[in-house]
Amino acid sequence: MHKHMAELKQKLHITVTQEPAWTAFTAAMKPPANLWQAMPERAEMAQLTTPERIDKMKQLRLQHHEVAETYMNRRDDAIKTFYLALDEQQKKILDAEHAHMMGRHARFN
Repeated sequence: MHKHMAELKQKLHITVTQEPAWTAFTAAMKPPANLWQAMPERAEMAQLTTPERIDKMKQLRLQHHEVAETYMNRRDDAIKTFYLALDEQQKKILDAEHAHMMGRHARFN
């Protein structure tokens, strides 16, 4: 991710006045540490009944989705805010980069 962000910053030719917006943008792009929570210990899961294990896994999935949704919303808002700090040429570059990124993700859906 660091390499991609460095390349994007170079393509956009971020100015000194845009640096605070860039810093806020890149900070929001970092996923939270708890996005990928550790799975429960095997010994812990072995002590549960099948319905309890199912409920435990369901609870973990719901927690993951809540964290992921919060992160994605924060990231989306940061992109929109950053976009407003760009000039027209920079917006075209970011539009192309974002479309390329979205195309990559679309292949996996």
